[in-house]
Amino acid sequence: MDPEIRDFRREQRQITWMGWLFRIANFGFIGWVVYAIMIDDRRDLFYALPSIFGTVSGISRYLVHRVRVAPKPLLALRSPDAATRERAWEVVSAHREELFRVTILQATTREPPLAELDREALTERVARAGDTDWRRLLRIWFWIWLPLAFAVFFATLFYTYNPIEVRY
Repeated sequence: MDPEIRDFRREQRQITWMGWLFRIANFGFIGWVVYAIMIDDRRDLFYALPSIFGTVSGISRYLVHRVRVAPKPLLALRSPDAATRERAWEVVSAHREELFRVTILQATTREPPLAELDREALTERVARAGDTDWRRLLRIWFWIWLPLAFAVFFATLFYTYNPIEVRY
């Protein structure tokens, strides 16, 4: 098996895992707010924090989508190194169906499907996906998001609202 395809498959598993984690966190935080406000009758403004964080977790799936736009073997078609481009084309040619099945490269109705493109047209389509390193951004965001998620969850779990009684 090609090392590029092995890395591609591992990355796809990681991306799927992160996408599901963000989705579960989104619904989990929103569910926690529903429980805290409606069932446990906690009407403190502090409980808006998990709702906001749940929304941020849902929006985080955008990063997952951007990583899925172009798998690494397709991005390697734009490498400045000629040997890397040749190797990438060999990998893409050998595993077209698997790569194109998960690729979400945007196409207009006037463009042919990915499977019908030659090397230059495919490279041009990948170039339109942009040069931003979404994989790096996703990794950075995930390691920022994870401790914040735990902090928000445990802060709201153990927080108790005790209003101070004011005597006049």
